[in-house]
Amino acid sequence: MKKYSLISLSSYLFRTIILSQLFDFAGISILVDLIVPGITFLMVGIIYPPGKNPPLGAFMYLVMYILNFTIGNIILGTWFSVVTIIAIFLYFFIIGVYYYIFGKLIDNG
Repeated sequence: MKKYSLISLSSYLFRTIILSQLFDFAGISILVDLIVPGITFLMVGIIYPPGKNPPLGAFMYLVMYILNFTIGNIILGTWFSVVTIIAIFLYFFIIGVYYYIFGKLIDNG
C-alpha cells in the first residue's frame, strides 16, 4: 500500500506541474489549483477511506500537493501568487471538512 501510494502520488505530482503550467498560460490556473487536486483527493479518499485517524496516503498526498506549488514555482522562476496561497488554505479547509463529515459517519455507523 505504501509503495503504491508513493508511485501514484509521484506521477500525480509530475502530471499536475505540467497541467497547471499549461492552464496557467490560459489564465485559469485557479481551476487547476482547486479542481485537479480536489478530484485526486477524492480518489485517494476512496482508496484510503477515512476512519478515526486520517490514513497515511492522504498525508502523503498533502505533501505532494504542497511540493507541486513549490517545485513548480522554483523551476519556472515564478513566485507564489495570492490565488495560490488562497487555494492552499481552501484546500486544507476542504480536507478538514471531508475528514470531519466522513469520520463522523464511520464512527457513528
